[in-house]
Amino acid sequence: MKKSYSKGCLITGIACIAFCAFVVWKCSQSSFFKTYDKKDLTENYDTHEAEMKQLIAYFRAKTPSYIHVDIEINDIKNIDIFHVVLNEQNYGGWDIDVDSPKADTIFNLLNWDKSEIKTLKKKLDAVNCISIDNRNPARIGFQRSVMSKFLYVIFDEPITENDSLMKIYDTKCIYIHYRDNVVLEYGSGATGSLCFPERFLE
Repeated sequence: MKKSYSKGCLITGIACIAFCAFVVWKCSQSSFFKTYDKKDLTENYDTHEAEMKQLIAYFRAKTPSYIHVDIEINDIKNIDIFHVVLNEQNYGGWDIDVDSPKADTIFNLLNWDKSEIKTLKKKLDAVNCISIDNRNPARIGFQRSVMSKFLYVIFDEPITENDSLMKIYDTKCIYIHYRDNVVLEYGSGATGSLCFPERFLE
């Protein structure tokens, strides 16, 4: 009886280890847990520079300058982030169902219909990115890694000769200056460092 009990414990232990290994492997395959390096961001920008400029121009043309719009799309049926701020009031939010009355209100403000979400998602996918806003400088979200987010801050003009802007946008913490008018930005999650991981500074 004792021998049988020990064998049962061994089998249970092996099963638990196998399950844990499977969970770890499964998580490692998820984009949510993927890690990125500076090379990932810079190579992606260099590859899609022209398309990103076109995306910024398109998005600004589609959004009134007096309304701040920040949108992140992973699912065209349920928009992860859709902030639409007019006169300091945010009409959007998080996890916006495109078939909801809230979405209808947003679409009316922007003079959009649902097809615009599909178009934006297609344009973002084309540059391997997930979000964009219409501020100046523009911000295009590259990818998320767990709770953090990597972004491109793209100015209309070079900032290398502007000392005041360089002090803000080349801190080697939240911002790393990359090209004349391009800055890499790190948006930290609820926990952990506020700055880029050390590997980005090497």
